[in-house]
Amino acid sequence: MTNRVDIEITSDDAFVFLELKIGAPERAGQLDRYYQLAKRRANGQAVGVLYITPGGKRREPVRSEERAHIVEISWADVAKALRRSATVLLVDHPVRHYLNQFATHINAL
Repeated sequence: MTNRVDIEITSDDAFVFLELKIGAPERAGQLDRYYQLAKRRANGQAVGVLYITPGGKRREPVRSEERAHIVEISWADVAKALRRSATVLLVDHPVRHYLNQFATHINAL
């Protein structure tokens, strides 16, 4: 129960944890534990932790070893990326509408 990762993404080349924060605070050492857990489970794949928060920053300082592996972004950054992705779709494509709708929703987080 100490390491409840929100989302785990694996591929042949990468192993990534996503930690999504909206109202809950970061627990002491949480991202460090997630990074160490990802390294143990990666089986030689590239490892990363994506930390998404309203402000886009963690409370604890990033250790130098983790600097390249823990990425901190805001929900507004995610919304911008979704909107950019939507522009490659045809104007009347339904997925474009859904991407923009979700981007509007999470931009307010």
